[in-house]
Amino acid sequence: MKTFKQYISEAYISPNGGEKFGQVIFLVGGAGSGKSYATMKAINSKSYKIINPDEVKKLVVAVANAGKGFADIKGMDIYDKKEGQILQKYIGGKRFNSKRIKAMLGDKNRKQLPNLIFDQTFSWKGEIQKRAKTLIDAGYKKENLHVVYVFVDIDIALKQNRERKRVLPDDVVINTGRGSKKSFLTLLKQKTEGSDNVDGEYHIIFRDKKNQPTSMQIKKSGNKFVADGGIALQVALLLKK
Repeated sequence: MKTFKQYISEAYISPNGGEKFGQVIFLVGGAGSGKSYATMKAINSKSYKIINPDEVKKLVVAVANAGKGFADIKGMDIYDKKEGQILQKYIGGKRFNSKRIKAMLGDKNRKQLPNLIFDQTFSWKGEIQKRAKTLIDAGYKKENLHVVYVFVDIDIALKQNRERKRVLPDDVVINTGRGSKKSFLTLLKQKTEGSDNVDGEYHIIFRDKKNQPTSMQIKKSGNKFVADGGIALQVALLLKK
């Protein structure tokens, strides 16, 4: 059996050998986990468009302020704690997100679909499965839908959250941390309907002893995760589960 050190890598995560088109990364991790930092340090994201909740919030507020829709959120400040939470709930619906993705992708028969990174907690049940279906309908292949889980201990996430410009309540950090881990494991073990649509590479990013992002690939595109294999044991030890 391989040792833990043999499983980890300091190299960039570059799905399917660095393909320039047609790849999607679901970047999963609770609030305060350091997903943006992990993207910069551990993922080869140069050919990817990064989509995160703040970007969507800015878009809908800009549209609302221009008088072109979304009148009930006109004038809201995405950096205000209360209004930011209202906006988060507002954009969280499946219908809005699906429409935005389809509009961004355009013709589903195009040969070169853009590489995308969806950067959010994905702490709600079924979020990724729903998003994956929309992407497959748009022309992406399930073996090109990848998952990167950014894992940190809750106490570290709480500390990092308190050092940010926008500080979230502790319960949000705790609940999104737990929810994102559950979402990741559910996908990995294909325990719910639609999980098999996300059949690309699976990676975990975590902090080493020097507090630097380190990655571990635990599944290859198109391969099944072996729940009783050596890599499964390493995942269990890392996530303390």
